[in-house]
Amino acid sequence: MARQPERVGDHVDHVVRSAERGVRGSDGSVPSLVLESWQRCLDTYRLDPSRPGEPMILTDGELKEFREPLDDFMPLARPEIERLYEQVSSAGYVILLTDANGVTIDYLGIPSLEDDLKASGLYLGSIWSERNEGTNGVGTCIATRRPLTVHLDQHFRSRNAGLTCTVAPIFSPEGGLAAVLDVSSMSSSSAEAQTLIGEIVKRSAKRIEHAYFLRRFATQWIVRLMPDFSRIGARDEIILALDANGRILGINQNAADWAHNPAGAGIVGRPVSDLLELEPERVLREDATGAASALPLRTRHGGAQVFAIFRAPERSRRRHAGRPDAAPGSTPRPARPRALTLDRLAGADPAMTAHAATVRRLVDRGLPFLLTGETGTGKEVFARAIHMESRRADKPFVAIDCASIPDSLIESELFGYQPGTFTGAARQGQRGKVLQAHGGTLFLDEIGDMPLALQTRFLRLLAEGQITPLGSSKPVDVDATVICATHRDLDEMVEEGTFRADLFFRLAGVRIALPALRERGDRRALIGAMFEAECRALGVHAELDGAALDALDRYRWPGNVRELKSALRYAVGLSGRGRVTVDELPAAIVSGRGAGPAPAKVSDEGDSERDALLAALRATRWRITETARLLGVSRSTVHRRMNRHGLVRPV
Repeated sequence: MARQPERVGDHVDHVVRSAERGVRGSDGSVPSLVLESWQRCLDTYRLDPSRPGEPMILTDGELKEFREPLDDFMPLARPEIERLYEQVSSAGYVILLTDANGVTIDYLGIPSLEDDLKASGLYLGSIWSERNEGTNGVGTCIATRRPLTVHLDQHFRSRNAGLTCTVAPIFSPEGGLAAVLDVSSMSSSSAEAQTLIGEIVKRSAKRIEHAYFLRRFATQWIVRLMPDFSRIGARDEIILALDANGRILGINQNAADWAHNPAGAGIVGRPVSDLLELEPERVLREDATGAASALPLRTRHGGAQVFAIFRAPERSRRRHAGRPDAAPGSTPRPARPRALTLDRLAGADPAMTAHAATVRRLVDRGLPFLLTGETGTGKEVFARAIHMESRRADKPFVAIDCASIPDSLIESELFGYQPGTFTGAARQGQRGKVLQAHGGTLFLDEIGDMPLALQTRFLRLLAEGQITPLGSSKPVDVDATVICATHRDLDEMVEEGTFRADLFFRLAGVRIALPALRERGDRRALIGAMFEAECRALGVHAELDGAALDALDRYRWPGNVRELKSALRYAVGLSGRGRVTVDELPAAIVSGRGAGPAPAKVSDEGDSERDALLAALRATRWRITETARLLGVSRSTVHRRMNRHGLVRPV
């Protein structure tokens, strides 16, 4: 039974006198929301603060009528209710989820206190509208559409004055009130505890609200916005639902607040280009299933910067996941992600944004591209983005990894051969990779591993646009954009005589150094976006804990984006509760191996090289051979760089 105040008469007198004085005459001891509610209870509902009797609780049959309209909502809310209960139950709190009428449609409470909770109205089927119970957390939240705490004798009815109730509203995609989430206790708590519980409840309510919105618009385009790219996925993110023409079909409550329009009136039905510098064609180009970073945009009025993540319609994702006309029981075709755009790869990182601008200016000028960067920085993905930006986007993109093909086969793989050229050759001969790329783009990964003898023949392709297949004396014209990539130091290889200088100067028409993950200024946003991409790929609805994000941000990522992708897939796959914490991260990240201060922006190339070298030396305990392997350079290069930067092994 809820605790009664020592003197009911004192409580009634306090409520009546305070309500009569109103907000203007208040001494500030009673929150304005509570005072206004007391006035409604007395003037509008004509309630008596001293009225006895327990709260009304519906029968199972009566409750069914209130639960059925929310059949699609309750399964989405239940996992978050369970997670919230795990957080607060040890402190004696119970969880109520009510509909917009104040009827409790779901409940989690302490089994040993069930009788007391039921007598207090903290139970399934209880009704907590203001009209029934006067001022209380749920009822006053329904009346005001605002989160609040009603503490002890702030309740209107004296019999409820032993309760502490902290609540937050959950809005429907149409902007109406869908439900109220309530964390209540039959005892008092400190102001600090109430504040903490208030933040937890608001966060949980927003998670449920977002899940409800995303489910409702599962077959539409979703755009998620935040002014700060590191806060994508936070509870205050803005969510828009768009049709294929870029017209706004729905907005969440945060979007309504952002537009200074509480109900969202006048926004739904408008083109998204009225709000953002974003055309529908650009939305349709975005590949939500393979998002790698937040896309920077600007608002149409005022030019404020926001960052966006896109999610494709569910039917589109199913279409990419398998053939729509596949026979029942057949094996679905694996998803084939489209190439990411330059904007998506650049995100909000200054260096990558500059690279994207450079590519756009030079992509169709007949120049070859040389991409450099550490292992795992996404050189092939960037090469595909260059191809998609060019006039050759609808032509072949042919990739070959020079490091994975034996020296004895690489020449025939690249240039092809005539029938009967050598023992074991295909009877009809073979059209090499270079000819396959005719009209399109040829991407040579790990060009630094190309044998020296083959470099001469490749030089002719760049200089004359011709190749000669093995076994043939007749050159063949080839028209292709050439993009090469390497993690090696080609300048150094030229000095050492292991890479032709003339070929190097031909290749380096446009040199682009992709930054390591630890050097990216939008690192946290990139981690968040890739986390969401992995969740979608695995079909999991999960959230990245703040401490886990901090651990991922601190880690140095010697394997860069490739290593990050593997770590996130591991963590998402391991998580069974929809929340990835530090416990689900790979041991190397948690232990701090490879961790350290990761600069948000590296402005000096020398500092970047020194930092990377020092991090590798420390990670390998100053073992030169292992350091060279980690950095992808020779032992002599490690020694030379150590001398250049004055790095000496500690005694």
